[in-house]
Amino acid sequence: MSPDRWSRVKEIFDSIADEPASRHMALVHAACDGDLALEAEVLRLLGAVPALSDFLEAGASNLFGELLEQPSSSPAFVVGAVLARRFEIRSYINRGGMGEVYEAWDSQLNQAVALKTILPHISANPAVIERFKQEVRLAREVSHPNICRVHELFCEEPAEGPPIWFLSMELLRGTTLLAHIREHGPLLRTAAEHLAVAMLSGLQAAHTRGLVHRDFKSGNVMLLDMPGSPVRAVITDFGLAIMNSPGVTNGSDLIARGTPGYMSPEQKRGEVVGPAADQYAFGVVLWEMMTGQTPPATGNLSIDSRNIAYPKTWLRVIQRCTAPAPDDRFPDMAAVRSSLLPAPVRTRMIWVEAAAILLAAGLGLLLWKRHARVPPVACVICNTVQITPDVDKSETPSLSQDGRFVAYSSDRAEPGNLDIFVQKLPSGPVIRLTRDGARDTVPSISPDGSQVAFRSERDGGGIYLASTQAPEQSPRLLIRGGRDPKFSPDGKSLLYWTGDPDSSTPSGRAFLLPLAGGAPQLVAAQFQDARYPVWNSNGRAILLTGCLAPGLLPDCLDWWIASASTGTVAPTHAFFSLRAKNFLPGRLNSLEWRGNQLVYSSMNTSGRLNLAEISLPPSDPHAIGQPRWLLPSDSGELDPSISGGGSIAFTRITGALHIWKMDGLLEKKQLSLEKVTEDPEVDGQPFVAEGGRYLVFTRGRSAQRVVVLRDLQSGQERVVWNQGLSAQSPIVDRDGVWLAFQQAEPTGRSAVYAGRIGTSMKRICEDCSAPFGWFAHDHMFFFRSGLKALSLADPRTGQQQPVLSETEAMLGDASWSAATSNLVLVASSPARKRIEVVHLNSIDLHPQRSVFMPEEPGTPLHPRWYGNGTGIVYTSNRDGFMCLYRRRFDVAKQRFGEPIVAAHIHNQRASIDEVLPRVLNLSTDGDSLFLNLGEQSSTIQVGTLAQVH
Repeated sequence: MSPDRWSRVKEIFDSIADEPASRHMALVHAACDGDLALEAEVLRLLGAVPALSDFLEAGASNLFGELLEQPSSSPAFVVGAVLARRFEIRSYINRGGMGEVYEAWDSQLNQAVALKTILPHISANPAVIERFKQEVRLAREVSHPNICRVHELFCEEPAEGPPIWFLSMELLRGTTLLAHIREHGPLLRTAAEHLAVAMLSGLQAAHTRGLVHRDFKSGNVMLLDMPGSPVRAVITDFGLAIMNSPGVTNGSDLIARGTPGYMSPEQKRGEVVGPAADQYAFGVVLWEMMTGQTPPATGNLSIDSRNIAYPKTWLRVIQRCTAPAPDDRFPDMAAVRSSLLPAPVRTRMIWVEAAAILLAAGLGLLLWKRHARVPPVACVICNTVQITPDVDKSETPSLSQDGRFVAYSSDRAEPGNLDIFVQKLPSGPVIRLTRDGARDTVPSISPDGSQVAFRSERDGGGIYLASTQAPEQSPRLLIRGGRDPKFSPDGKSLLYWTGDPDSSTPSGRAFLLPLAGGAPQLVAAQFQDARYPVWNSNGRAILLTGCLAPGLLPDCLDWWIASASTGTVAPTHAFFSLRAKNFLPGRLNSLEWRGNQLVYSSMNTSGRLNLAEISLPPSDPHAIGQPRWLLPSDSGELDPSISGGGSIAFTRITGALHIWKMDGLLEKKQLSLEKVTEDPEVDGQPFVAEGGRYLVFTRGRSAQRVVVLRDLQSGQERVVWNQGLSAQSPIVDRDGVWLAFQQAEPTGRSAVYAGRIGTSMKRICEDCSAPFGWFAHDHMFFFRSGLKALSLADPRTGQQQPVLSETEAMLGDASWSAATSNLVLVASSPARKRIEVVHLNSIDLHPQRSVFMPEEPGTPLHPRWYGNGTGIVYTSNRDGFMCLYRRRFDVAKQRFGEPIVAAHIHNQRASIDEVLPRVLNLSTDGDSLFLNLGEQSSTIQVGTLAQVH
């Protein structure tokens, strides 16, 4: 079929597809003007697209004639099938123009999702798949209650037949605005006002992120019934979205041009399309809601104002939105909203919109009271209510002493950027306290709710103090470099710590700061490492995570109890006891100590974080009780905060950790990004072998991590080490034959093992760690032989050779360049971390000279050679986020070049910041970099904790 012929078929199809099926025959016959072949082609296409699937039709499927191939009559997947090792098919929903739609259970996100397949004859075109990948990346940039959330694009390879590509996205149960108008006619003004606000908010959020829908229409707006609350309107199918950049035109795009009747004149002409095109379509939808009619393809939106119960303001807004020239329309959606709703109505609708958002998240005054009236049941955490939307990333809650206020960090205002918010419970307004572009998190609210201390990454990082009474005032810096602040129960002091968040390096120092004035007081001054201090609710005891004597972290860490008045410190030996019971903490900074009960986040039997509780009396550090789980949920729970009255707030997370690949290290532009692994388990610590064929990494959770080898040429994976323990830091040689790795022993100590894959492994040493590279291809490998030493070991014999040692600084996080005989590593002292290059003699490997990388703002970490030792790539939080940077290295002059941004990773929904240090690694080969990115969304939950002592 020629492009002109397809264009005619598509034009007729789009003008009729939204009409009732009973009218299709007559309308097609009239439109085709006697062309029987054309009539047959349009009817065939209409038969493949049921009207009820309108809201799931993605514009990216409308390619030249591709849809005219008859789809298979039988579903591609059967109920019970598991796709991509994470999606269990629950039901078949329907078939649309691009493929089939299913409801599935996502074991990784722990929620029901919609899966939309792409017909094989469409996905066979590589350009189509690249376009879908681009659209998924763009759609994930927008997170808003009025926009359907898109998760990811996957590929399933059946035993027989071609690969099946599919999208996972938010599952919406409801009807379209188009279907509602057809069934009920024009909308009442109040209902139309509510829906208009919702649609404008969603479109404005997309436009702010630089996205244009290009196929906005009433058939792409879902209406979800929320019992006892306003209907939630959700815009679906940003399938035609493109970045709003000059020079991007419809004519140059693979995708068809939208739906006649809703398309702006410039879109019909194939010209540059921007937010003004969505505004035009919005004006058409307003017309539909007012008149109850289907818009004509001609664009002539006539209205008899005598029969319309709407103010003339709406008529003027529609006329301006649908002006032929984009410059004659409103400047943006915010201006449309201001003109559409008079000031008193806007105020009322803002409150209605806020209530709709809260109720969509599961919280409203009536709902809260309904939970409060439920009689006590056999539960530990009861009456749990979600107070933030699923579409946001909200975490680290902190309750005031009376339980009336909760502070938390969230990206609800700017997707991907964490700020501090305070919310009055049960259903008060949400107050935004910070507006900085840097990452603000871990708030601690004062007992009376008047102040919030928090960690911010702005200006190098530190603890800031904000007033809830005057949120317009800028927060003030309290402690530069401070982390994890905790108000004392009387509000007069603040606990915090300083040091490296990487717990493999002993650098933590805990402090108590009198807020009335005075110098910070060091807690547990004699400790090698002390971090994450928290108060007991009596205000007299402090629990900290620390290591008294020098040892290899995190193996020597334990909980210690310190007296706030005398400074004496006593061990609990809790980690030894909890390790034997498989209740070790999963997040060391996720705990709350009230009375005799310690609530913390541990790893449950399903491998997910969950809240646990043990008895820990402040007066008797050794009286550790039997641990128990507090929630039956299989979701991830952490960050507990408990009020004096027994209310508890915590974070519930859904997320994943995968291996990603970035290409372009040798180029000056920012790196491209591609996901390598899709397993529902946690994939961490990637290492790419010399030559770039083999990738080795760990897979699993907490105490059970296996080693997986992936052939990057074939894509095949296999487990090469599985002893039921926690393997870490694997490295493989260039031929995929020799393996070395660190393993946590049953005693809790670390050891390094090595050997030929497929045979038993030799234990090289104990109290050593972190293999990081091969010398002479496979002859020997480098590893960390102590806190301040690096060595080589022969995997065949186990023979070891010291390479480098220091008396002051701790050494680690290293990378080896065989081309230049240079080591690059991180040298850590209590005061700072520095990246150092050490040249080794190529014969005896003795160090000859060294040079430090010039100091820069932030903390540089994870340096890795690329380009045969002519440059390093590393992470740094110099701009408040953990991003990637690179520097050239002049081998002859032993000198670093200036830092260059390799990739900004500011969106906290897929970031380095979300990766725990013990599973993070960077690895390079040639032009490519492999690393972890943590993908996460989270909500704040509030409930009642029973039996608080």
